[in-house]
Amino acid sequence: MKAIEIPPEILCEVLSYFSTTLIVNRTSSFPWYLGHICASWRATFLSMHQFWTRIDINLLSWSLEPVEELTALSYHAFELVQMFLERTQGRLFAFRYQAPYNSALQMDPLETRRDHQILHALADCSDRWVGASLSLYESDLHILQPVKGRLPHLRMLETHYLVEDNRELDHPYIDVFRDVALEHVYLVRPMSWAIDYTGLSSLYIGELRLFETELFLELLRQTHCLQELVVLQTWVAAFPRKSTPPVMLPHVKLFAIGGGIVLFPFLMIPALEDFSVYTGGFNPHFQPTILAFLACHHQIRSFTAYNCMSEDMFAFLEYMPNLTSLSLCYVFPMLDVFMHLTHCRHHEEGGQVDIVAGQFVRPVLPKLRALSMTSHLTRDEVFALAEMVDSRMWMSSAGDGPAVTHVREGGIQELTMHLADYKRMYPLVSPTLSAMEEKGVEVSVDDDLQDFGVQYVQRSQSFIFRCSK
Repeated sequence: MKAIEIPPEILCEVLSYFSTTLIVNRTSSFPWYLGHICASWRATFLSMHQFWTRIDINLLSWSLEPVEELTALSYHAFELVQMFLERTQGRLFAFRYQAPYNSALQMDPLETRRDHQILHALADCSDRWVGASLSLYESDLHILQPVKGRLPHLRMLETHYLVEDNRELDHPYIDVFRDVALEHVYLVRPMSWAIDYTGLSSLYIGELRLFETELFLELLRQTHCLQELVVLQTWVAAFPRKSTPPVMLPHVKLFAIGGGIVLFPFLMIPALEDFSVYTGGFNPHFQPTILAFLACHHQIRSFTAYNCMSEDMFAFLEYMPNLTSLSLCYVFPMLDVFMHLTHCRHHEEGGQVDIVAGQFVRPVLPKLRALSMTSHLTRDEVFALAEMVDSRMWMSSAGDGPAVTHVREGGIQELTMHLADYKRMYPLVSPTLSAMEEKGVEVSVDDDLQDFGVQYVQRSQSFIFRCSK
């Protein structure tokens, strides 16, 4: 059947199962190309509300183009944004806007710059914003002023104040979002933005600089229902004053931090279940600081360690006996890790099986069900991985004779591997992984290396568009 012959109602039914963000830089990709197939498909594409709820406007990726080309591309993007705003037909929408930077472009009159016209068009519809991601330069900030007091539906906000020419920036104080009832916020630098933190459920901070620790702790005291707290990078070196009281975060279940050992003594997170830490390699002060923190958080179910020495991780695991999910990103040496997690079985009289730890392990982590790793692997490490997974798996039998059934109990059920040097490594690990799959382990392998910063930046950006999923 030719595409043009598909009845519109059937086409709508098929496309109703798809929802995606419109990206102005990729007009040849889905779903934009639906409008180029034929008149019928274009009409259907334009009429389906699900395609007109989210738009990504990345002008920054064009910044290296000659100014004439950048101007033409910006004009095309402006037309697409106008089309998008028209097709929303008064409904709420979410967007991501990244301003371009081109030294020649900065010389153009502000009123004729297409990138500013795009911002003005979005600002005119601010009463329908539900999610906004803004990466702006100083010359762009004045365009935000008219939206103050006109953001009744905004719940998700990401802000990034870009620095021109790599100069050290004295951040201005921006109060456009002061009285907005935000729920999810990602701030690259938190101290420049006046935000109402009381209703936040997710707070992502791009970086903390020197001497911002106490200001950040004071910011956290304003939160009442925070559930996710992520600090991607910390440059703080000095501990807060000893008289600074700790911050109680009673509802936080996810906490991730890159560095920042100075913060741990001042954070109390009694409901913590998902903990991620980037140690930054060897640091003699890191282990005791984190251990003191973990001593109060025995209910952790998911733990992720980035750039960590294996002996440090072993110490951390002592405080997480109920762990069900473990992610290891560049934890070295991996061979020790697999040996640490390997169980040995001793059969005793009466059919009882006594599970004990491997050569180094304590605790056994009997509830561990999901394991993810990002690393290079040697042949010996692959064999050790297979032995470890097999050692943690056991079966129980029911029935008699030919009717006997074997039921898998416990063990690692999900194994995810992000392989460095994927092309070389995959043939090495493939037979072992196939054997695991035959035993019921759900295996996933790719070359998407899970860097701490990248993973959480992607995670934070996802909530900008969460509203219209």
